[in-house]
Amino acid sequence: MSNTLIARINDLKQYKKKEGKLVWIDPTINRWKNTYGNLKLSDLGIFIGKGKIYIGEVTNISDLKSIVFENVNEYDIQNDEFLQLNGVFPEYISRCKAAFQPFIHPKSISIKAVEKDITERNFINYYVINTEQFFLLNMQQFKANDRLVVVDNENVESIKIFNGKSLEIAPFDSLFKVKGLSLKDIYTINKKIKGRDSNNANRIKNIIDSLKKYNKYTFNTFFSYHDAFYNNRAYGELKNELNHFASNQFSSASKETMASKPLNQILYGPPGTGKTYNTINHALKIVDPEFYNLNKTNREELTKRFKELLIKDNEETKGQIAFCTFHQSFSYEDFVEGIKPKVDEKGDVKSVYYDIDAGIFKRICKLADSNNSTVKVIKEGKISWTETTFKEAAFFKLSLGEYNNPADRPIYEFCRENNYIAIGFGQENDFTGLSESEIVKKCEELQLEVTAAQQMNYFIHYLKKNNYVIISNGNKFVRAIGKVVGDYEYIADSPIRYNHFRKVEWLFVDENIPISELYERGLSQKTMYKIDESALKQDFFNNQGQKHVIEDKEEKKYVLIIDEINRGNVSQIFGELITLIENDKRAGKDEELEVILPYSKEPFKVPENVYIIGTMNTADRSVEALDTALRRRFSFTEMPPISELLSPSAMYCKLLWKYESLDWEDPEYLKKENVLFDFLGASEELKSKRKEIWEQMKKENNKSKFNYFDDSEFSGYNLETILETINQRVEVLLDRDHVIGHSYFMNIVNEEDLKLVFLNKIIPLLQEYFYHDYEKIALILGEGFVEYVEPKNNTVTFAKWTKTNNLSIPEIAPQFRLKKEIENIEEAVGLLLQR
Repeated sequence: MSNTLIARINDLKQYKKKEGKLVWIDPTINRWKNTYGNLKLSDLGIFIGKGKIYIGEVTNISDLKSIVFENVNEYDIQNDEFLQLNGVFPEYISRCKAAFQPFIHPKSISIKAVEKDITERNFINYYVINTEQFFLLNMQQFKANDRLVVVDNENVESIKIFNGKSLEIAPFDSLFKVKGLSLKDIYTINKKIKGRDSNNANRIKNIIDSLKKYNKYTFNTFFSYHDAFYNNRAYGELKNELNHFASNQFSSASKETMASKPLNQILYGPPGTGKTYNTINHALKIVDPEFYNLNKTNREELTKRFKELLIKDNEETKGQIAFCTFHQSFSYEDFVEGIKPKVDEKGDVKSVYYDIDAGIFKRICKLADSNNSTVKVIKEGKISWTETTFKEAAFFKLSLGEYNNPADRPIYEFCRENNYIAIGFGQENDFTGLSESEIVKKCEELQLEVTAAQQMNYFIHYLKKNNYVIISNGNKFVRAIGKVVGDYEYIADSPIRYNHFRKVEWLFVDENIPISELYERGLSQKTMYKIDESALKQDFFNNQGQKHVIEDKEEKKYVLIIDEINRGNVSQIFGELITLIENDKRAGKDEELEVILPYSKEPFKVPENVYIIGTMNTADRSVEALDTALRRRFSFTEMPPISELLSPSAMYCKLLWKYESLDWEDPEYLKKENVLFDFLGASEELKSKRKEIWEQMKKENNKSKFNYFDDSEFSGYNLETILETINQRVEVLLDRDHVIGHSYFMNIVNEEDLKLVFLNKIIPLLQEYFYHDYEKIALILGEGFVEYVEPKNNTVTFAKWTKTNNLSIPEIAPQFRLKKEIENIEEAVGLLLQR
């Protein structure tokens, strides 16, 4: 990949037009180290001048002196026009860098493409659109590489690029500063920082008005687009400024929605920081963002919704979230597929047999694929009937071999390729021209199985021309639907092990549609039978109802949560799928990859609507030690301890919200409040003004804001300070991967709770961290928890030797040991906090 230097050129003496040469001189030492040091011969340079662009290639580098560019061409093009060229990706440049500071462009730029774009004046546009649905209905208005900022439910969702066929997430989307904010809040930020009448404040207001009227807003220049959503002055200190807005709706969880939602991510941090706890939030943001935004401060509702979406049954087709935990015995066979023993019960007799069983990742991919199949079949109009056509249609269910038996796959493939359906009953016997009763008689004479005659009569006589056959894929999915157009045929030299055929016209094949999408009942294992048309779902088949199906299915996403991902052998568990989970290798992407699975021999792709969320305990294994292939394919989100959640103010705020439905004098609430006040040492001043502050809290209704009582005095325990003190010492003596999470101290409301946490959680964890090095534990916890044993108090005697005097008694080192009991936790904590 060639590097491209982007720089602003003011001194045109550096450019020699007749020679086609540009000598770039820069005395700034740190640029030679951090920027120019990345250049090599034949790399490219683009220099932005006043109304001109100069493009050439590196032919000589004199370290700390100059860089020579030759074959330099000059183009008449303005700065802003340059930033709207098709393949430049100006979002990486930013206004400041393009104007003042030379830098290496992070994406490879084709100079030939840039020159072609300049010649043809091939500029892209920058838009804001209300929804992707608007884009789909108005696709002809846009051209390749146009940028579209998508706004969903008034919140800025993402930046997408039109690739000529569809929208895809822009590679620079992670640079976006305002993702997750509403346009109204962006307007508020600009009014506060840049002024009510500033260009950007007015621009955001125009965007809001334009979206209401036209569902679209078009930027005049790249700079106006950049200022609206990237501007450092307005949004650089966004995290700090959010606390001051009147709406004040941005909790730590909602701030996370401003970040992109990567397909593969790992939440990592030391124990007790809420990694598994937060997978619920992350999963719901992906699969049901509307519900999450409405209930993000209500943990009870979030947990309830999570359980509703959790896949609890391998045969279930309605869930969207799967959960598993990696461990040393977890294998590829558990994750993708493998041969597993199963028990067949017939009366009192049980027998064991072996079958191919799908693992948790394959199952959720199958579910995601089934959702995509439903939308695809309807969108492509493969079944788009009138109400009359639907009511006149008759349906049969048919299996073309066992779906999970690799030996039966040729049956389906032959029928698919040759427009046939086939059945195996009747074996190699010709039933051409026989009536129903004659088929029954012949089957009896041939001593065929009992159901053979019934199945052959269904296939030959009950199934009429213009009837439809639903081809099952197991009992839960449909892989094809065909219309019968031919009579019964017997093929003696059939290339497959079935000999009985009928011609069909396939409406669709090779899909994976849940039977629940088109039929109110499940499918049975019976090879062929008549479908009850009254139980068919008309919306799936009827063109008047399909819009509702698409709206319900199109945005459906699936999440696999892998707890303790680093405890398993990731390379072994993922196998060849470690490549398939990459963004550009997913199904439907330009670099789509497919593998043949080793046991089922099925082709397999990873759908683009499957998200993976892993958790990783850094005390168990550091991020740096993780498999390199895994690290490259995952986005990492650090989850450090949040000591602020343990401050006295936070503890009291959480109590108020927990009992918000009770009156101040309610006995249940009073008991809890008094216990907490005693533990925290709440001042009389706080008690007198707490009702007034509570009214303010209810008015703001921000359950994630915990600083309402920060100005109040507390003379009791401060868990925030205790945790911070312990962690500062652990980090110095060990490292930051082994600090202690805030969750260990959550829900402590009295001294007994605090004592038990130290005895049962904190001290055992430190023992594990320091391998019983009690001297370091003593440095962390102090003499309230650890006692010093004087050497002189050691009464050990050693064996006496008479034949030598060379055996000297060693000096006894100081010893530390944990106290068996903590009689006074207040005193112990006080000693811990002493420095």
